[in-house]
Amino acid sequence: MSKVICDLPAEVLAVLRELGEPETSVKECVVFELYRRGLLSSGKAAELLGMGRLEFIRYTGRLGIPYPCPSLAAAA
Repeated sequence: MSKVICDLPAEVLAVLRELGEPETSVKECVVFELYRRGLLSSGKAAELLGMGRLEFIRYTGRLGIPYPCPSLAAAA
């Protein structure tokens, strides 16, 4: 996998640390946003995060990201 390096304000990094490992939190945020925008399927997003598809759908539901994602439904 490729790596991206970005500068984040100390306050943002502190919040990410509260969520767990900052690198993992950033990866999750990016994958969730790409899924929400309809740029990743639930299966691919789950794969990238190392979880099953059903687990991913349940987890994003708890985060307020509906399934099917409205962006994906509009693209169909």
